This record gives sequence, C-alpha cells and structure tokens, in this order.
Amino acid sequence: MANSESRGKRGLIKVLHVDDELDQLKFVRLFLEEQGFEIESVTSPDDVPSMLEHEAFDAVVSDYVMPGMDGVELRERVKQIRDIPFIIYTAKGGEEVAAQALRSGVDIYIRKELEPEHYGLLARRLEEAVRKRREEMSRAATLEILQILSVEGDLQDILGRTLRILQRCLGVEAVGIRLRDGDDYPYYVFDGFHDEHILLENQLCAYDLEGQLIRDEVGNPVLDCMCGNVLRERFDPSKPFFTEGGSFWTNSSTELLATTTDEDRLIKTRNTCQAEGYESVALIPIRHEGETLGLLQLNEPRPGAFSEETVGFLERLGEAIGAALSRAGGKQKALESLERYKSIFNNVPHPTFIIDPDELIILLANDAAINQTSGGREEIEGGTCYSIIAGYDAPCDIYGETCPIVLMLEEGRMNVTIALQRLDEDGNITVVEESVSPVGDAEGMIDMVVLIAREVSGQGFAGRGSS
Repeated sequence: MANSESRGKRGLIKVLHVDDELDQLKFVRLFLEEQGFEIESVTSPDDVPSMLEHEAFDAVVSDYVMPGMDGVELRERVKQIRDIPFIIYTAKGGEEVAAQALRSGVDIYIRKELEPEHYGLLARRLEEAVRKRREEMSRAATLEILQILSVEGDLQDILGRTLRILQRCLGVEAVGIRLRDGDDYPYYVFDGFHDEHILLENQLCAYDLEGQLIRDEVGNPVLDCMCGNVLRERFDPSKPFFTEGGSFWTNSSTELLATTTDEDRLIKTRNTCQAEGYESVALIPIRHEGETLGLLQLNEPRPGAFSEETVGFLERLGEAIGAALSRAGGKQKALESLERYKSIFNNVPHPTFIIDPDELIILLANDAAINQTSGGREEIEGGTCYSIIAGYDAPCDIYGETCPIVLMLEEGRMNVTIALQRLDEDGNITVVEESVSPVGDAEGMIDMVVLIAREVSGQGFAGRGSS
C-alpha cells in the first residue's frame, strides 16, 4: 500500500477520534486510515480519559459540540493526563469559538466540511503537530540524558536512568544496553524484557556442536543475529532496515521476515524478538572514536513505533553514551593503575590529590592530605578541589586566582607549579606551591591529574582558601 512506506519512515501516528455524529465518525476515520494513521473512535468524550491512561495515543481529534462536554472542556481533561496535540474541528461556531479553543491550548482549530481536500488539510496539520511535539520531546530528553551522562557516579545507575527516560519519551516497552565483556556483548542494563528473553539472548557468540567458539576469517568471534550485524558493523545502507550509520530498525518485524531472506539480512537471524511479539525493533551502535563499545536496543509490540527522525535521535544518543563510557572506562583504568602504586601515593609526605580535570572532583587523597586538610576522607573524596583545597564555592579562576589544572590543560604542559596564598584555620597567611601533572592513557588522553601541595612558608598547609 502506498501509505505503508510513508508510515514506515515517519512512524505510526495513533489518533483518538471523538465525535458523536456517526456519519462524520465513519468518514473521518476511513479518510485518516487511508492516509496511514491508526484511528480509534469513540462517540462519548467521557470515554477519553480512561483510554488515554491505558493506551499510547499521539494526538486527539475532537468535535467541538458534543453532549455533556464540549471540545474545550475535553482538552482540559486531556491536558491533565497527557500533553499531546489536540485538534478541534467543528461545523458550528464562528470566530468566538475558534478564539476560545485556541486560548485553551488547542493546537489546531479547523472548520468541519465533508470535502476530501478539507480532510487532506486535517491530515497534514495533524502530522505536523505530532512531528513538532515529538521533536520537542526529543530535545527535552536529549538535554536530560546529557545532564545525566555528564555526572560522575555508578555506571549502571546512570545508564539505567537513561533507559527509563527513553521509555518515557518514546513510549516503548523494553529497552536495553549491551556492552562488551570479553568476547561477548551481554546486557549491562535492561528494563521491560521478560526474564526468558534475557536468558535466551544474553549471549551473542556463536558456538559449534562441540561447544567451541566460532571465529570469522580474521579471528573475531562470530556474533549472531541482527545485534551481531550492528556490533560487527555488517550492514548495507541501501536496504531500508539499515541506516548510513550502521543502525538496524523496523516498524514491522513480521513484514520484514516475510519479505526478506537471511542473505538480505546478512545473517541467519534467531527471530526471538518477533516470536515474543515485538513488531518495532531498533538496534543502535554505541561507538566512540570509531570503536564499537556496545549497542542500544528498543523493542515495542505495536508496529510503527519509530521514524527516521527518531532513529537519528537515537544514533546521536549512542555517540553520547559512547563518549560517557570512554570517560568512565579511562578513569576507572587510571584509578586501577594508581591502586597498584597506592603505597607510594600514601608515602608522599605532602598533601596529594587525584583530581578529575573535567568536573574538578577529588577522586583520591593520600594520608597526608587527609591529616592536614579540614574534613575527613568521606568529605574530601568526592568534593571539588576548589572547595576542599581553596575554600571557594566556584572554580578558582572565577575568583581571579590562577588554576594550575586549567593552566596545564590550556598550555599543554606536562607539569605546572604555581605559588598561591592560603589561609590556615587560624586565619594566618601561608604560601603553598601547587604542582600538577597529568595521568593519561596510551593515546595521550588526560583522564585525571595529580596535584601535590607543598607548604613554602607559614604555619603549614591548611587546605582552605585565602580571601
């Protein structure tokens, strides 16, 4: 069907249609279904709240004049349940009714006519309103997710919160993130999948009849199914279910399996998702600087859950998750490396700190720092260097003081030492030399810095800033 392709690209738009005139109800429903919308119709506005609470609709189209509740009153009820586009169309009422409707928050007000071209306008305006709302939700979700990914913390908690935002924003049932663990890519976090799915699909590596790991021609373990295609970057962007970025998505897994072969799909698929009733499936690579770290998976029973715009949004999100994983992985490796030298670190006689240069958070403090700085280890580790060491409530450069970490990063130097005045707990001025040097990986990325504070004059290092 001609509109099937259009619906596949834009995603399914599910509309709740309210009208007590049976002829209009039937005409509008048939017309919008021909345009590729999925329509549920009711004759009583009293049925709308319960339907919105139990089903995911993208928009409401309502007559203005109905028994018991007019269109503007219904809009107020809808707004309390879900913020979705609301369109009023009516054959009665003039400019006053239109103004009242628009003031109430109605997205579109259209005069009701029976001519097909009029309903063509209704279909276009309806699609525009839904697309605009989806874009607004994607922007809001992106901002919320980026804020979560930028904060240090437990990685499982951070990624779990990210998945819950996606569930809420896109209205999908099941979400998961696979991350590399040795040769395989098991689920690291997931929500909404049945336990049986996780047990069956957690392992992607293929094994022969003797239980031996199957490897490809270059020695990499063979990964099964479409997840394996995405993770191994096996894709053909000329096929409609792959993107230029290597993602896979379909709005009807049943139709996909019926119209393609294993050769088309580039691998023999397990078809577990389709057997479990998931019609809409999206698999998005999580990459950083060309390296595939894992994938983001979204499954939804209803067909048409995704659009080209949605998949583009998810691909950008996959890049952001990849960058966050890289930062977390690099810092974790550096901390593990420092753990091997902890005895040396603790034996340094001067207060010494390991600091995250992005957030200016103290990750580790040696014994001398704990003994000479106000506050215990729990307060110091996890606090910011500008509050713990300098006593400020914002980064030092905001107070006009040179920050040796910023200086090192800006000038690309391996070591920076500067002298700064500090106040001890008795209010006496002391001069402290702060030396910083980077801790990086093999590629030269700076994951954290070491700061050593040496008291030069005065009563001793106090760990609180000067005024």
